[in-house]
Amino acid sequence: MTWPPNPSALVLGSIVAGMVAVAIASWLQRDRTRGARSFTFLALAAGLWVLAEGGQAIAGDPFARLTWLQLRVLGIAALPVAFLVFANDDVRRFARLDRHAVAMLLVIPAVTIGLAWTFPLQESLWRAVETVGERFVLRPGPWWWVHAAFGHAVAVAGTVVLARARAVAPRASRAPSTVELGAVAMVWVVHVVAAGFRAGLPVDPTPFAVAIAVALFARGLLTHRVRDVVPLAREMVLRRLPDAVLVLDPHLRVLQANAAAAEVFDVGHPDDLVGRDADDVLREQPSLRRAIEVGASVELQLAWSRDPVERHVRARTTPLPDRRGRLSGQLLYLQDVAREMLVERERRATELELVEQRGYATVLLDGAQGLAAGRAVDELLEELLRRAAEVVGTPHAALFRLAPDGRAMERWRALGRLVGDPDGPTPVGDDLAGRARRDRRTFAVADYPSWPERASGPHASWARAALAVPLLDGHDPHGALVLVRPRTDRRPFSGSEQAVVVGLARLGALAIARERRSDEIDGLRREVATLEAQVVDLERAAAAQQRPAAKKRARASLRWRFEEVDLADVVRRAARTADSNAARRPEVDLVLDLPSGLPPVIGDRERLLRVTAHLIARALASTRAGCVTLSLGRDHDLEIGDALVLRVRDTGEGGDAAALAKAFEPPPAGASAALHACKLAVERHGGRLWSYRSPRSGATVAIVVPILATGAAPAEAHAATSAGDG
Repeated sequence: MTWPPNPSALVLGSIVAGMVAVAIASWLQRDRTRGARSFTFLALAAGLWVLAEGGQAIAGDPFARLTWLQLRVLGIAALPVAFLVFANDDVRRFARLDRHAVAMLLVIPAVTIGLAWTFPLQESLWRAVETVGERFVLRPGPWWWVHAAFGHAVAVAGTVVLARARAVAPRASRAPSTVELGAVAMVWVVHVVAAGFRAGLPVDPTPFAVAIAVALFARGLLTHRVRDVVPLAREMVLRRLPDAVLVLDPHLRVLQANAAAAEVFDVGHPDDLVGRDADDVLREQPSLRRAIEVGASVELQLAWSRDPVERHVRARTTPLPDRRGRLSGQLLYLQDVAREMLVERERRATELELVEQRGYATVLLDGAQGLAAGRAVDELLEELLRRAAEVVGTPHAALFRLAPDGRAMERWRALGRLVGDPDGPTPVGDDLAGRARRDRRTFAVADYPSWPERASGPHASWARAALAVPLLDGHDPHGALVLVRPRTDRRPFSGSEQAVVVGLARLGALAIARERRSDEIDGLRREVATLEAQVVDLERAAAAQQRPAAKKRARASLRWRFEEVDLADVVRRAARTADSNAARRPEVDLVLDLPSGLPPVIGDRERLLRVTAHLIARALASTRAGCVTLSLGRDHDLEIGDALVLRVRDTGEGGDAAALAKAFEPPPAGASAALHACKLAVERHGGRLWSYRSPRSGATVAIVVPILATGAAPAEAHAATSAGDG
């Protein structure tokens, strides 16, 4: 085969060399550029077709021409499949076009190539090869039509894929797709023309048109990198950014915009912004337009009022230089900082609330420390009233205390206009204090003059909002704290203010309860002193029993008042006295089992009360946790007859039964004789006292007192009970 050095050979060699160079460059970009791998095979198939077509035209030997014809079939068979795979890689149209699908597509081209290179089977591909001028003219066989139909169908599918990709592409990226689609259309036109004038053309121009199309594809694929992974990823990130982004060219026209920008500028689609001037898009933001015209990095805080609700935007302009440092465009980034500003306001509000709560905590801590230090109740209550007024920010406040009879509230201290006139109409606050005492809960009145339960009279017109807090110790109210805001103060009572006032009211209730319990303790001490004096009298009576001559004088010295006594009522009074004792443990319950309808007994009411109260106090003191049970019932005693039996049962540990019984015997010198005195007092009533211990239920002290006989007078009953003392 001789290759004359003519211009045709040089052109042919240049085209083939260009296809090979494109294939090599595409293969080197296969990991970074989408579709580069399949484009490599497309360029090689196109180069092989051009080489075979040109070689067939240049070769003079018939055998050489036949060889070039076989190579031409190789390029023609592989080119449609390579084109379809490249188009699919470009736009990802067919998700299932994987390696297995490509292998299935290559079956018919492989059969075609095999038939072309197998001489005994070539007749199924072409029946004869004739020379017309300088060209080989084929007489196609049956398989040639299968090959031609398959190749054209695959090429049409690739063309449809590219056309579909161009139709759905964003407006800014349609230009490269239009160039590629135009190149494919050019190939189809050349191919149709060549098929119509095949006999009159020395060379088939279709492979050369394919080479031109491949060159145009390579320009966009390798030079402009329109299919690089990085630009695609950048576009994906830009599209999904929650903040608005505009890309401007050097002439300040919009090149690209994302969905957030379309929302900010109130357009239907981001492509509606592409091509518009920045002056038109930003006509409502002159400061931002000036920053863009400067062409430097600028950050601005803007109020965006396109929406019904004003937006707060942080705008940033960033110049985009090219490789030579020349300005090629600008990036405009609009960040919505409304949420950030809201978070900042909430943070500042939280800090102010923490400072306020810290002040409230200090107020409550000072009050608690004053209560623990045992400050005078009046002084502590005045301090709590002043602090409550300071917390809610009003000069009008009053503290009410429960009257001694427990039926009404009395104004104890007042500030501002709540002081009132004792001789005038009912001042503001009395009605609020009564409501707080009745409901036993905190309540606020937003508009006091329109409150249905307010005090009548024109004097209440100055008040607007009111807050009433009961002074509760458990469930019992000891008073109320009332605070009133004037009409010039439009603030409501906040939840934190109410919580602090409730805490101060609780401290005031504890102070009042402590004062009352202190008075009760003093009363108990006086009763104990009286009981001790009576114990001395009882001891004298016991000693007098040993001296018959002095018995009558000792008995005359004791002042006993025997009368008809309801022993159940005596037990209830003694239980109330013991239950109000400040030293009583709250974890010990006092249980009363007192049936109704029990007959009376004859005795001294005060002495029976003191004996019962002393036994209850002793049981409470010996019980750490559990209960003390007081049970009263009727029984028949063998020695006394019909009698009432009072049992004081505790759940304490104590000592053994012998030690318990010994506690009621005459004590040694210097020891307390209270229990022995209780036993003597019961025996003085004609009854008896004994004790016993149960391993599970604790100690029990029992008192038996005879029942007043039916129809007997108290004096006769007393004579009957005293008959044995003579």
